[in-house]
Amino acid sequence: RRSPRPPRHTARGVRPLHLVLDASAVEAYAAGSEHVGEPLTQVTENAATFTAPLTVLATAASRVDPAWVELLTAHPAFTPVGTDWSRWPGLSASLSLLGRIDAAEALLVALGAGCDVLTADPDLYRPLGEDPPAIAI
Repeated sequence: RRSPRPPRHTARGVRPLHLVLDASAVEAYAAGSEHVGEPLTQVTENAATFTAPLTVLATAASRVDPAWVELLTAHPAFTPVGTDWSRWPGLSASLSLLGRIDAAEALLVALGAGCDVLTADPDLYRPLGEDPPAIAI
């Protein structure tokens, strides 16, 4: 088992988080979707990072071979994140809107980082209005 890695660093400090994957995006990655690979390449080229929260990784691993989740988390631009317990009100509000804990946590992390959620299920984010912070693949 690998130990959790600290955030990725450059000579100038911590690389910014540019993208959060939801479970559908992780599943698409496992299926070899270029629509996931291309954004991950862009993140890498921009000297940034991407993530998928624990609930996202666990949900995806219950639906695809967990070896794909391991491969994704070994990507050079992947950075682990944790949701602080004090953010439970935001997580609860997101869960009320989206109906799934994995999507709710992905949204919460993306909003906190000022970035978007990569998803193969954009309808899931429809309750957020006309322009949700989600990129459809």
